[in-house]
Amino acid sequence: MRNGGQAAAELLADYGVRYVFGVPGGQTLSFYDGLSKLSPKIQHVLVRDEKTGPFMADGYSRITFSPGVCDGTAGPGAANMLPSVIEAYTSSSPVIAITSDIVTKWMGRGASQELDHYALFHSFVKASLRPKRTLDIPYVLREAFRIATTDRPGPVHVDFPQDILEGSETTEESFDLKTELQYAKIPGVRTSANPRDIAKIVDLLSKAERPIILAGGGAILSQAWDEVTTLATKIGAPVVTTLTGKGIIPESHPLSLGCVGRQGYRPTANKALREADLILAFGTKFAQVGTSNWTLIDEGKTQIININFSAPESLKIYKSQIPVVADVKESIKQIMLGLSAKSAKGTVPSASWIGYVSVLKNEWASMFEQKSQDDSEPLKPAFIFKEIRKSLPEKSVLVSSGSFSGAFAGCYFDVRHMGGRRFVQARGMAGTEGALPLAIGVSLGIADDSRVLAVTGDGGFGYHISELETANRMNLSFPIVILNNNSLGWMRILQKEHFGSNYTSTAYQQELNYSNISRAFGCKALRVEKGSEVPTAISDAIHSSEMFVLEMMTDPCNCDSTHMKSDGLAAAEGMLLY
Repeated sequence: MRNGGQAAAELLADYGVRYVFGVPGGQTLSFYDGLSKLSPKIQHVLVRDEKTGPFMADGYSRITFSPGVCDGTAGPGAANMLPSVIEAYTSSSPVIAITSDIVTKWMGRGASQELDHYALFHSFVKASLRPKRTLDIPYVLREAFRIATTDRPGPVHVDFPQDILEGSETTEESFDLKTELQYAKIPGVRTSANPRDIAKIVDLLSKAERPIILAGGGAILSQAWDEVTTLATKIGAPVVTTLTGKGIIPESHPLSLGCVGRQGYRPTANKALREADLILAFGTKFAQVGTSNWTLIDEGKTQIININFSAPESLKIYKSQIPVVADVKESIKQIMLGLSAKSAKGTVPSASWIGYVSVLKNEWASMFEQKSQDDSEPLKPAFIFKEIRKSLPEKSVLVSSGSFSGAFAGCYFDVRHMGGRRFVQARGMAGTEGALPLAIGVSLGIADDSRVLAVTGDGGFGYHISELETANRMNLSFPIVILNNNSLGWMRILQKEHFGSNYTSTAYQQELNYSNISRAFGCKALRVEKGSEVPTAISDAIHSSEMFVLEMMTDPCNCDSTHMKSDGLAAAEGMLLY
C-alpha cells in the first residue's frame, strides 16, 4: 500500500515535475522515500540553504512555464524559505512550496520546531493548503496546481503534517491520483477579451498618431512574443518593456527601444513613453521602478489601453480608457483580427513618429557605443556587457540579481533571440541576490541547447556562494560573472551622493578573492583586472564545459556621478536618488 509521501511524489511526477528543490527533515522522510522510488523520472535536488530552494524552483518555473516545486522541513526550515517565496509571489511565478509539519495531535502543545506555517506563509502566497487526512493529499496537490497557474500565476503553500505523510491507503479506500494536466503549464486557462472592448481598441489605434506598446512580465508569462512583435510591426508602434518584460521582442528589432523606468532603463525608451499619445500596455502592473516613481506617464495627454490577467493590477495605478482583464496572447490575436477587418488606412502612426523612433534607436546605439569603448581599469560595466554580448550565443538566457548588476544587465545587454524567456531577474522584491540559485533552476529547466550566463555583484554572490557545490553536483556548466567592487555598491554610491565619503557598512575592509574561493568549490575561476584580458576571459568562460566563475574587478563607485547625471544614465548605472 502507498503512504502519503509516495502518493505525493507520484502525483508530482505525473504532473511533469522533474525536480524538487529543498532540504530534508525528519517529518519529510516518507516523501523523500517516495521521490527516490521514482528516480530518475523525478528527483530531489539537495540545496545548501532552504531559501535557495524556492529560488531554484522559481528559475525552473520561469524558463519552463510550469510550476516549480520546492520543500522544507518544519519550523526554521519553513521560515528560511519565506524570502524567496515572496520573490516568487511578487514576480508571479507558480511555485509549489511544500513544508512538512509536526504530528497533528501535537499541534498547539509547543512541540519541538512547532511554528504556525499558515500564519507565516498566507500573506505571501495565493493559497496555503493542508490536507486533513492522508487520502486528501491528491486533492490538495491538484488544487495547488490549479491555483498556481490560473488568473495571475503565483506560489501556493502546501503543508504536510508528518502523520498525514506517513499514513497509508486502507483496504476500503485508495488514493485518487488523477491529474488535471491543463494546470501543469501557465497559463492554466486562457481568457479572451470582450469583443466590444476589442472594437474600441481597434478604433483608438486607428486614431493614434504616436502609439507605443509597453510590455511587462505578464506578456512573457502569456508567451506572447510572436504576437507582440507582429502587432508592433503591423501598426508601426515602438515597443518598450519593463525589466520583467525584457526580451518580449528582440532588442535588435528596429521598433525595440529597450527598458523604461528608473533602473536598467534606456533614456531614449523613457523619451518615447513620455511622448506617446496612446499606450497599449500588455501585462504590466505600472509599478514604481518601471514608471520611474510614476512620473513617465501623463494621464492628461496620454490614453491607456491596459490588458492584464488580473483586474486589481489593471486598475489600481492609472486610469485606463479600456481596461481589459484577459490573456495577453489571446487578446492580441483578437486585435489583429480586428485590424485585418478594418481598412488599413488610419491604422499607421504619423511619419514623424516613425522617424522619431528611428532617431531614438540610433541615439541609444551611439550612447552605448561611446560608453562601451572604455576599457580602462577599474573595469567598466558597459565594456564588460559589450563583450558578453559578443561572445554569448544569441539563443541564450542571461540571469541577473536585482542589484547594481541587474541595472547594468537591463540597460546594456541586448536580448536578440525571440521565443521563450531570455532574461531572468529577481525583480519582484529586488533582493540583493538570486542570480546563482535562479540560474541553477533555469539550467535544469532548459530543454534545448540554450546557454545560461549569470551576473551578480560581490555582495550578492556572498549570500549563496555555497550553492556552487549544488551546481557542480548536478553537473551544470554555466558561467557566473561577478562585478566585484568590494562593497555594497548601490548603497555606497548613495552614501557618496548624500553624505559625502562616509562609507559606513557599505565597504568591506578586506578584499575577498572570489575566484580562489570558487576553486575550492570545484569550479574553474579567473580574476580579471585589465581591460585587455576581458574578451578572452569571457569567451573562455562561456565556452567552458565546467562551472566557471569570472571575477571582474570594477570601480567601487562604478562611474563618475557627475557624468551620470549629465547624460541621463543615473538609473542605468544603478544610482537611485529617492
